[in-house]
Amino acid sequence: MTYDIRNTSRLVFLVGSGISIPAELPCTEQLTEIVLAGDSYAGHCHESFSICSFLRLLRETVKGHFQQLNRPSNYEDLYYVCSQVTGHNSGNFENPVVVPFVQQLLANLRSRCPDATEKTLYDLAAEAVPYIEDVVARELRKPATTLNHLSFIYDAYVNPQYDIIDVFTLNHDCLIEKYLRSRGVIPVDGFGEPDPKVRYWNPGVFQNKESKINLFKLHGSVDWYRLRPWGYGWEQEAIGILPEGADPSRLHLDRVDGGPRILIGTFNKMLEYTGGVFLDLLWQFRHRLRLTTDLAVCGYGFADKGINTQLVEWIYSNSANRICVVHPQPVSLGNSARGAIKNKWEDWEKDRRLIVVPKRVECVTFEEIREALAHRSAS
Repeated sequence: MTYDIRNTSRLVFLVGSGISIPAELPCTEQLTEIVLAGDSYAGHCHESFSICSFLRLLRETVKGHFQQLNRPSNYEDLYYVCSQVTGHNSGNFENPVVVPFVQQLLANLRSRCPDATEKTLYDLAAEAVPYIEDVVARELRKPATTLNHLSFIYDAYVNPQYDIIDVFTLNHDCLIEKYLRSRGVIPVDGFGEPDPKVRYWNPGVFQNKESKINLFKLHGSVDWYRLRPWGYGWEQEAIGILPEGADPSRLHLDRVDGGPRILIGTFNKMLEYTGGVFLDLLWQFRHRLRLTTDLAVCGYGFADKGINTQLVEWIYSNSANRICVVHPQPVSLGNSARGAIKNKWEDWEKDRRLIVVPKRVECVTFEEIREALAHRSAS
């Protein structure tokens, strides 16, 4: 039996990296420092210049731009620049604007490495992409010091007011599913039953499987891999979750990319949203927003342009739609959001479309979120 989605009371959560900080997983700034230091990842090294040295040089090259934005660049910004450079070089996303930047970066590179060529630069940028992915994945696999701060999600699950809870996360870590399982709750996450040991992506389970709580990892996960059976081609390839600690070779599988399937960067994410598992997930986000008037946002800085577009369209689609934002410094959050949200923040607050709970995520209760959402639009 499945729920009738037309006649159910639903709550959507949208959460970001801020909900992982109480668990002492590294924040964006800490991940950037680790990426640039690279002491623990010395295996990633180009023959002419280390990847870390290249990324530090790249950061210095783009410093002026980010000074105008009143913030330093982070690992996601550097990843985006590298993906732009490699995409142009491969011909996948040719962009003439990249050419003068490459020449500037090459001149800076030659000041440190006189023998560097344009090929050297493109090779370094191409190697920096998987290097950043590897560092981020390894750091986010570290054990959490606590999961109890996620109790507001469980409390929403057991509250009789809502029939369905949809949790959309931009995080790559596995804290939410580990917390829910520790409470005896198994969310539907888009993966089927083990076949025979691997759980493969099957978005049909969101429609076919009865569940009060669903989990959607919009930017992928540190335990998702592109898997291909030995001796087969792309036709047999799929996103799968291996048993913890499993060696894919023992299952006669290849991990196609080596590392996990995660989205890193800034505007390049919007290109990734157009295909594969990420298009399935973005469709679910858009579809399920349309089925609710209640959205709670925790730990998200409103920096993802693709996600922000969905939020803006949703909030104007129905005068009853409202957002509860949990954040200890809401003014700072509104000012640092991208323009699509920043320029509407005050108006939304005045119209009671946006209600802020000025608390840290580890201090908020579901009851406070529920009461905030109970205040409908004054219009």
